[in-house]
Amino acid sequence: MSRWRTAVFVVLGCLVLLPGFSPASADLLFPDQNTASESYYHLRVEDGEIDVRVDMLAQPASGALDEVWVWLMPGAKEITVTQGDTTLEYEYEGVEDGLGVMSVALPATLKGKLTAEFELRYVVGTQDIPEFSIKPGAIESLFVSQGAGSFVLIDVPQHGENVVDSGCILGASQPGSVKEEGYERWVCGEPIVAALSADNPDVLERCAKMSDSCRQRVLDFPISAWAQSVTDPSLQGRLKTTIELGRGPVELELKYFKSDAAWAQKQFDVSSAALPKLEGLFGWEYPWEIALLRQSNQIEFVGAAGVAFPTEGEMLIAANTGFDFDEEVTVHELAHQWAGYNLEQKWVWEGLAEYATTVLAPELGFTMYDRAWDSYGYDDPLATWYNGSS
Repeated sequence: MSRWRTAVFVVLGCLVLLPGFSPASADLLFPDQNTASESYYHLRVEDGEIDVRVDMLAQPASGALDEVWVWLMPGAKEITVTQGDTTLEYEYEGVEDGLGVMSVALPATLKGKLTAEFELRYVVGTQDIPEFSIKPGAIESLFVSQGAGSFVLIDVPQHGENVVDSGCILGASQPGSVKEEGYERWVCGEPIVAALSADNPDVLERCAKMSDSCRQRVLDFPISAWAQSVTDPSLQGRLKTTIELGRGPVELELKYFKSDAAWAQKQFDVSSAALPKLEGLFGWEYPWEIALLRQSNQIEFVGAAGVAFPTEGEMLIAANTGFDFDEEVTVHELAHQWAGYNLEQKWVWEGLAEYATTVLAPELGFTMYDRAWDSYGYDDPLATWYNGSS
């Protein structure tokens, strides 16, 4: 997928909830240094491992710089740090079930505008952490950046079932070594740039070519990308049926992790019933030949229970959110296939998707989650909401 998440069902999410990352550790982002970096992740999905290379350019922010701080993925092993032919010394602090951080000792103190470059390599093995699930045949993980000044590049096997964070863009440069191994490379920079430029091909092209203007810069957090890749069919369940709609037969499919089979069946049943009802409610035909839902265990980490791609007929939905509204989320995301880019204002997208879900909930047999909207005190007519409510 090349488009930014265009319609999101919000739950609650914050990077400070990441294991090993706290407001205190955020202070380590790192006031004495300025860096530019490219972090390359090569997903060896069958082996349940990731090869990592980080190319780092560092400069003192003020004063002198004797060491450079670097973030690492959980469980980093086989670590090497080099500057040309020279091996650099480092101190590594791994955090159980969380990010690692290391300090790299520079061969010479940097002052003023002097810079230093070095290369970090390591391997990430099997991890059983909710935000970093890495096992043979299936990887679903966040990917560590170096905060401001970063690009993250993710190589995924072309034969895998892949979903790459839609703030990432298929790279304009696909090196021969990547293609020859049957991989494709995705470029992930500043998510906000992708979000604001989803319909601007010039910006997306520059970001695909890794223009410096697309580097991560607004968010200092050392996370900017996510990907899912499954190569072992035994780990992924599929539910599939054909739904007759106005345009003719539409293939409805839900791809899920088999450990959540009961949840998946419930979402599939409500999807099968909802599609024709949504078409009748909106009054125009479903626009795609497919309706593909994929389970994601990661999207709620960035504050979403569901994500819709209204130009593709695809959706991501989360299981085990801790809220009793999974069917509501599923119908809401399906509704975005009617209420999306075809509408001028995004607030209308969300309003219509929520309206459709509310209207159909009794027919589909679920109760809407009570968000106590009445307690907020808004009583203005809906027509006035475009310019805000008093």
